[in-house]
Amino acid sequence: MRREATLCAAAATCGAGSEIIGPMDVGGRTALKGVRVLELADGVAAAYCARQFALWGADVVVLEREGGSRLRRMGPRGGEGAARESLLWQFVAANKRAMPLSSACPDEDALLDLLRRTDVLVTDWSDADLERWGLTLDGLRERLPGLVLVSVSPFGLNGSYACLFGSELVVQALSGYAFFNGEKRSPPLKAPGHILGYTCGVCAFVAAAAALIARLGSGRGNLVEVSEMETLTAILPLLRIEYTGVHPERDSGPSTGVRAHRCRDGWVTFVPPPADQLGDYGAALGVDDGEWPRSVKGEDPVARVRRLLPFLAGRVREKTMDEVFHGLLERKIVCGKVVKPVDLLAEEHLAARGFFQTLDHSRLGELPFAGPGARLDLTDAVPPAPAPAVREQVEPSAVDWQPVEPPAAVGEESESLPLAGVEIVDLTQAWIGPFATMLLADLGASVIKIESRQRPDVWRRWLASPVPMANPPPGLVNSSPNYNSVNRNKRSLCLDLKTEEGKDLLLRLAAGADVVMENFTPRVMERFGLEWPQLSVENPGLVVTHWSGFGKTGPLSDYKANGTSIEALAGWDWLHRYPDGDPMVMGFYQADAITGMQMAATTLVALFHSRRTGEGQSIDGSMIEAAVGYLGEVLLDAALGGEQSPPGNGDLDLAPHGVYPCAGDDRWIAVAVESDELWRRLVAISGSGTLADPAFDRHADRIANAEKLDEAIAEWTRTRQAEHLMERLQAAGIAAGVVRTTAELMECSHLKRRCWFRRIEHADVGEHRYAGHPWRMDGLLERSDLPPPRLGEHSRELLRERLGLSDAEIDDLFDRGVTGAVVS
Repeated sequence: MRREATLCAAAATCGAGSEIIGPMDVGGRTALKGVRVLELADGVAAAYCARQFALWGADVVVLEREGGSRLRRMGPRGGEGAARESLLWQFVAANKRAMPLSSACPDEDALLDLLRRTDVLVTDWSDADLERWGLTLDGLRERLPGLVLVSVSPFGLNGSYACLFGSELVVQALSGYAFFNGEKRSPPLKAPGHILGYTCGVCAFVAAAAALIARLGSGRGNLVEVSEMETLTAILPLLRIEYTGVHPERDSGPSTGVRAHRCRDGWVTFVPPPADQLGDYGAALGVDDGEWPRSVKGEDPVARVRRLLPFLAGRVREKTMDEVFHGLLERKIVCGKVVKPVDLLAEEHLAARGFFQTLDHSRLGELPFAGPGARLDLTDAVPPAPAPAVREQVEPSAVDWQPVEPPAAVGEESESLPLAGVEIVDLTQAWIGPFATMLLADLGASVIKIESRQRPDVWRRWLASPVPMANPPPGLVNSSPNYNSVNRNKRSLCLDLKTEEGKDLLLRLAAGADVVMENFTPRVMERFGLEWPQLSVENPGLVVTHWSGFGKTGPLSDYKANGTSIEALAGWDWLHRYPDGDPMVMGFYQADAITGMQMAATTLVALFHSRRTGEGQSIDGSMIEAAVGYLGEVLLDAALGGEQSPPGNGDLDLAPHGVYPCAGDDRWIAVAVESDELWRRLVAISGSGTLADPAFDRHADRIANAEKLDEAIAEWTRTRQAEHLMERLQAAGIAAGVVRTTAELMECSHLKRRCWFRRIEHADVGEHRYAGHPWRMDGLLERSDLPPPRLGEHSRELLRERLGLSDAEIDDLFDRGVTGAVVS
C-alpha cells in the first residue's frame, strides 16, 4: 500500500478527541507511545501479551481484583522475610501501572467509561467474570466498535473444551505438545518455567498489533480470540504426519537424533553426522575416517542415528563443551552447549549485544533484566521499570486518557483481514522466518517468497525425500511437508541475487513494499548489497527485519543455529529434565517457531510506527535473545542467588502438579490442583486412604511433600482410564487433561467443532489438513487459503504485474537463469 495514503488515513482516524495514534504524538522514540492498553487478567499469557505493549512504549494499566493480582503471589520469589517479592510479577508487570478494580470500576458505567478511553483491552476473563457489570465479550465489541479486544483463554470461546478448567500444564497435555517431550515410557515433560505461557502471550500480541495497524486506516477495532491450546498445536509438526501417516515417538529428543552428550564440563547437543559430513565431524571430534561405525546398506535413517549415538557419546565425553561447540560451528555444523540460567547472566555474546538491562528495584536492588529479542534502529524498547507494588496502585483520576473516536461507519463489519494491503518481500528460509511471514500472510498481508532456482529454501529438502538441489524434480522440491507447513498464503518468485539483474529486481520490489524480512547469517545480505540503506533508497518508510541465530553483532554472530542449539544455549535444556536427571533436548526444534512469533511481533511494532509516521527502520533480532527472554523470572531468581524453578513437571506454587500414568500403553493424565478445596474434591474422587493422609491437607504441606504426593497420585491413577478420570476431575472443577497423542489430536473433537484444520489442495500432493490459526478474527476462518507455492510458481505473473516486464524480457530472464520455476 502506498505510504502517503496510509498516513492520510491515519491522520483522519486520529482526529478530534483521539490522542493515541496521530503522528504529532510520537515522542521519546518508542513505537507504541500513546497507545492505551487495559489489562484484565489472572493468567500468564494475557499478562505477557500486555507486557509486549508496555515493552514498546504503550501505557498499560492493570485492573486488579481485590487482594491484588493472582500473579503477585506466584513464584519464584526474591527478597527477605515476609516481604518476599514475586519475581514473576516483576517480569510480566514491568513498565505497567496498576489500579484497584473495585474502586475504579464499581459499576457498568464506570467500566464502560474507562473502556471508551482505551485502545486495546487484553483479558482472560470469561463472560461469567464480566457478569458483575452486566457485560459480555460480544456485548463489549458491539458497544465499543473502536476497541481492539483481545480474549485469551485455554481452549477458545466455543467448542467441546470451551468450558474445561485449564492450566499451562493441562493445555500442554491436551494440545499434543507434551506428547513430544521426554523419555519413552516416562512421563511426558512440560516446557520449563512459563515459556509456553509467554509464547501464547506473544502470539496474542501479533494479532492485536495487526488489528491496531488496521485500525489506523479504518478506525474500527476487532475481537481477537486466542486459544492457548490452538497456539501450541499450531507449532507442532503435524503436516509430516498428515503427508506420511507416520506418527512420531517420544524419545528424549527429535527424530533427527539431536541429543545432549555429556562432556568433561557439561553437555553439548548436535545431530549425528550424515554420511557426507563424516570428515568434518571427525576433524572436530577427533575421529579418524576408519573409526566411524561401518554403514549398513539400505539402513533406515532412524536406525542409523540410534547406532551412532553411543559412539558419539563416547568420543565427546573427554572433551570440553567449548572444544566440541566451536569445533563443530567453525565447520558450519550446528551445535549447542547446555547453559545454566545463572551462567547466562555473564554470557559473553549476550553481554556484547547489550542484552541485559538494569532493573532498579527499591527492595531487591539492581537486577539484570532480560531485554527484547531484537533492536529497532529508531524506536527501541523501553528500559525496564519495576512492577507496581500494591501501595503504588493509582486512582482512576490518574488515568487521564481521552475518549477514542468511534469509527465513521458503525455497524459495518470489515470484510478484509487486518493486514490487507501490507506488502512483504520474504527472503526467509527453514522454519523460524517462513513461520513468521506465514503468520503475517494468514493475517492478510501479501507475501512474495523469494528463492533461488539453483538454491531454494533448505526446507524444500527433507530427510524422508532428499532432493538434489542442482536439478530438483518438481514432485519432490514442491512436496516437502516441512516447507509446505510454513508457506501457505504466499506467492513464489525465483531470483538469483548473485546476478545484478536479480538484485535490481529485488530493489524494485522493495521500493513498493512495506516490509522485507530475511533470516540469513549476517554477512549474506551485506555481500549482496541489500541491507536497509540500499533497500530503502526509494522507500524511506520500509521496514527491514533481519533475524538470525545470534544477531548481526557479537562473537557468535557468524555461526549457524537452529531450534535445538538455541534451546541448549538459552538455558531451556538445563531446566528440561526429570528430577535428578540430566538435561534433555526438547522434542521437535520448537524454539524455531516460538522465536519466530517474536520475529513477527517485532516486525509489526516497526510497521505500526511506519504507518503512522512514514519512518521505516531496520530490525536486528536473534533467536538466542528471544529465547533467553522467555526465562525472564528464572533469570531474576538466578541473579538473586536462587534456583527455585523445579525440573520436570513440578510447580513452585501448586501441588499436585504433574503428569501421571493411566491404564494402557503410554497413557498419561496431567493434573494441576490450585486450592485446598479442590484437593479435598480430588481425595473424595480417588477414595484413596493414602491421599487422605492429613499430611497432604494443607497447601504448604503438599508443596513440602510434593515428591511423596506425586508417588501416591501415580499409584492411584495408573489403574484408571485416562478419559474417564479427566471427565470426573473436570466435573469437580479440577484442571486435568489427557496427554493427547498425535493420532488423537488429528481427530480431536474440539478442533473439529472449531473447524480448526485448514483443508488445502496442492497441485503436487493433493488435498491435506494443514494446521489452523492460533487466533480468530473477522474473516479469518472464512478466508480461502493459497496453497504453499511451487518453486517459482508465480515468477511470470509477479514480474509482469508487479514490475511491468514484458513477456520477452521475462523469457530472457528465464533463459539466463536470473529467474525460473519448477512446476511440471
